[in-house]
Amino acid sequence: ALLMAGVGVAIAQTAPIWNLLTWQTFVCGFILPPWKFLATYGAARLCHFSEKVAETSAMEAGEQNIAVALAIISLAFPDSVERNLMLSGLMVYTLFNQALATP
Repeated sequence: ALLMAGVGVAIAQTAPIWNLLTWQTFVCGFILPPWKFLATYGAARLCHFSEKVAETSAMEAGEQNIAVALAIISLAFPDSVERNLMLSGLMVYTLFNQALATP
């Protein structure tokens, strides 16, 4: 819940970035979290991990993707329109990833 509140504050502070959001970015941000979750969960179960460990691994993989993507975007695109475009996609991914991870 605290992370969702933080995301809400970030969205409010970055309102101009949301104007750059295309429907394609929105669809990709919506589709990626479930596929990521299923792939990671499936791989963990194939390795005979328990259901709880597989679920935790799948959720943590999504969280790590957010941090890595933010670092790459921040370093590769300092203060540019492309950076804002990519951040809008990351924000959509983060919202849907958190919705998937929240029971």
